[in-house]
Amino acid sequence: MAFIKSVDVYDFDLSLTRIQVNLRNQLKGSYRDFCSYIKVLAELYIQVDQAVRSESFFLHFGALPYHFRIAIGADGAPFGKDDEATAWLVSFLNVCNHIQSERDNFFVDGVNCSDNHPSMKQYAKKLMQDIAHIETQSYIISGFNCQFTVELVPSDMKWLSTMSGELNNAAYYFSPFGNVNDDNKRVRNGSLGDDPSCTWHPWNYNQRTKVAREVANKREERTMQVQEFQCY
Repeated sequence: MAFIKSVDVYDFDLSLTRIQVNLRNQLKGSYRDFCSYIKVLAELYIQVDQAVRSESFFLHFGALPYHFRIAIGADGAPFGKDDEATAWLVSFLNVCNHIQSERDNFFVDGVNCSDNHPSMKQYAKKLMQDIAHIETQSYIISGFNCQFTVELVPSDMKWLSTMSGELNNAAYYFSPFGNVNDDNKRVRNGSLGDDPSCTWHPWNYNQRTKVAREVANKREERTMQVQEFQCY
């Protein structure tokens, strides 16, 4: 616990949101600096691994003594005054089955908003910069050479679509990966591919982002029309 408490916790609204995103309403939440926090967690696991040695649950994957494989993701759930809150969690795949435990999944960000809120998109951009930086570095932690790579981003399809710049899941075409729909989702032994004989076909990503931009523009246009109507 001393390791965890050693990392500063920042106010999400004051430290991040109000600087980078122009929002009408302030958001309540907190976050930890990813680059600092991940090194503190690495030190924690190194000390545990060195203490128990042959009985350690920590997997080295035959690479450097300590090459930490990171899993990081976010999800929203009904909670808080706005009926939804979002949490970002980080863990190491090196801990094997321990990754199923809440004690080996660590909080890096929590805000009282939905997971597709503009502030969450902005925070994801910040994380991308942090991840790009930390993956190119080598660190000496507790006397060991350490590296970090992000190997897994657990998410549901709604979050994946949002962060990819696509439309959120539709009721009929619900998958961001291909044109599987509500009518043919129960087809057994189907296939996904570019061949015309395949049951389902991948979406064209550029086309999907184009449609998403058109929808966003249409929503903005409708919002302006409503505001103009309310002025009369």
